[in-house]
Amino acid sequence: MNKSTHSTFIVRITKWLLLLSLVIGLGVVVWVEYEMRLMKGQFTPEIETADLNIKTGLFIIKNSQVLQPDATAFTAAQDVLIDDGMIKQLGPQLTVPIDATVIDGSGQYLIPGLMDGHVHLKENRNNLWLYLANGVTHVRDMGGTDYQLSVRDTDPAEVLRPDVFVSSEKVYDTPWWQVWYMNWTRSRITMSDAGQGDDIVRDLMTRGFDGLKISNGLTAEQYRSLVSAAHQQGLLVTGHIPNSVSLDDVFELGQQEIAHVEEITKAFDREYGLAFSDLTPQTAAEYLDYVRSRSEEVAPVIKAKGIHITSVVWLMESLVRQKLALEEFLGTVELAFVDPHELEGWKMARGWLPGNHSYASSPYWLETEERRQKIKLFWDTYVDAIHIMTRALVRHEMPFTAGTDSVVTGGVAGFSLHDELESLVKLGMTPAQALRTATVIPGQWLKQVGKGAQSGQIRAGDPANLVLLNANPLDDINNTRSIDAVIVHGHLLTRDQLHIILERIKAINNNERNRDISAYLNHGH
Repeated sequence: MNKSTHSTFIVRITKWLLLLSLVIGLGVVVWVEYEMRLMKGQFTPEIETADLNIKTGLFIIKNSQVLQPDATAFTAAQDVLIDDGMIKQLGPQLTVPIDATVIDGSGQYLIPGLMDGHVHLKENRNNLWLYLANGVTHVRDMGGTDYQLSVRDTDPAEVLRPDVFVSSEKVYDTPWWQVWYMNWTRSRITMSDAGQGDDIVRDLMTRGFDGLKISNGLTAEQYRSLVSAAHQQGLLVTGHIPNSVSLDDVFELGQQEIAHVEEITKAFDREYGLAFSDLTPQTAAEYLDYVRSRSEEVAPVIKAKGIHITSVVWLMESLVRQKLALEEFLGTVELAFVDPHELEGWKMARGWLPGNHSYASSPYWLETEERRQKIKLFWDTYVDAIHIMTRALVRHEMPFTAGTDSVVTGGVAGFSLHDELESLVKLGMTPAQALRTATVIPGQWLKQVGKGAQSGQIRAGDPANLVLLNANPLDDINNTRSIDAVIVHGHLLTRDQLHIILERIKAINNNERNRDISAYLNHGH
């Protein structure tokens, strides 16, 4: 082979290698994009509902017990007239219009549609049906994209759905060379310097988001820039507390909402500085004493500043079981209704199941009983701190909203709100107080910040978003699960129809599965 022939050969080989690299690279991009869309639920079929003949128009609920506006008691023998998606009249022995559908509410309890103050809808439209089937007629998506905006802006008369509030994805400090990859794969808004605050907020305002979501991963300068820009442009600031700032900074700058009680206790942890290596039963007890003291200081300040809190307690309580007794935990939640692709995960994103679980502890911590007890002590202490702070909020009569973080691992859409209400009662709330966190309190707060028409109350002139229960939730908060009918935007979903909806979601999920989950089924509520 002469020199010229050799050079030509090298050039050809190089071209083929470059072409092969390009093809492989494109193949990887297509594969990653497909898997991400699969995990979001884009390819999961939506259930058919056209044959259900869901009633709308004019109807009247006769002789039910109706929750009073302050959610402390029921008024007996009430009729509720509904037309055109609105509550038209409320009172005893109303005249029944000739062409109205009559619903006999005798012996039943009518409450406002429930609100979950912290969800992640993903893009599986069956999640919207799961919320409705559980009496949840309003959700606040706390990491939304253009998809969630499109759901919010769809006419509910055309596509039955809960009302939707859409916060942005979380904003993170991101080095410039990671921006493209993080924007693509990590569902976040990237920020490389503090000067970008105005542009980020302006873009969110232009696209129509209801709120700006703060992450833990921001510098103090970036946080100040974002909060200042949001205040100037009129965008609600919600989310986490950056690791770089103190609670005093949050109070001073005016973040309007903290999206987890956990975020407050994480700030306490940073203040106290207990290293994991120093964690013992004694040091854990000393840290919790500090949390008790700080909770009593902070709760009245939060109330005075008017900062709203969303709870997300039950999910945090579940972490010990998810990390140390996963199979037992999976048997306690409504696993059949979770999108199989979310459930199973994939190579770049873990799911819910053993072997690929997103909250899994490193095998190192499970190798010996001593290590297992150490990691258990850490998470028990973590949750105890959240309990202490939540009880302080309750004692100081701080109004806050029930939220679940569903469909984050462990939180099943719709079902998890009932778990959250149960946890709040176990922490010292009365059933009435817990019910208020999912009805009147979030309704009033959203109206206060100009982001909602749903009042969380049953009054003439309010949207007809209602739940008819078979048992009194003020006697036992678990009775919020005893759903006989759901009314959303004036559309009536009966118990039989709700059962069909749930069965169809299960059937679709079973058809989409790659892993057998039968060992975990039939153990939920």
